[in-house]
Amino acid sequence: MVRFSCPSCNKMYSFSALPIPESGAEFLCARCNSRCFLTLRQDEVVVELLAAADSEADSVSQQVFDSYRPEEEESFSAEDVERRLRGLITELPIGVEYALGVMEGPDRGMMMPLHQPVIVIGKTGCDLNLRDTSVSREHCRIEIYGREMIVVRDLDSNWGTFKNGAHVSVATMKPGDQLQIGKTMLVLIQTRTTNH
Repeated sequence: MVRFSCPSCNKMYSFSALPIPESGAEFLCARCNSRCFLTLRQDEVVVELLAAADSEADSVSQQVFDSYRPEEEESFSAEDVERRLRGLITELPIGVEYALGVMEGPDRGMMMPLHQPVIVIGKTGCDLNLRDTSVSREHCRIEIYGREMIVVRDLDSNWGTFKNGAHVSVATMKPGDQLQIGKTMLVLIQTRTTNH
């Protein structure tokens, strides 16, 4: 069990497994939205506050530094997202790793490294299977398009997919964005970019 607390608001986190690379990983507090940097020292998690939450910010995604592309407007329509995807292929970016962490729900504390560019999330037969009974069998899909874009796509779920509180059918994502599916809250985590 891996445990640590946010240095800004003292919220405790507990994960059954937390794959922190040698270079460390950025983490966004679900309570106060502060950015932290996690490293492992002698099998203990060391947490360093990178940036306290900005109470004026509109969304979590605007508070997270995205080290591999400039900040972009996050209010793309579904049609705009589909248009921007034309010609792109799903692939994992070199030097950047992602994971999905379960912040709330029956699977709280679970962490899933994303080792493939398309991840289906649901109840059964998916890449990430959740025990949440309010989640559809195949609820949504995360698509990674190299360093260009990350997309969440609802798969005609019963209760919908919500990104940072807004109902979406398809939307771009950045590290730190939160997904609500059923009673489960997921957060997209990016480890620090390596120089490749």
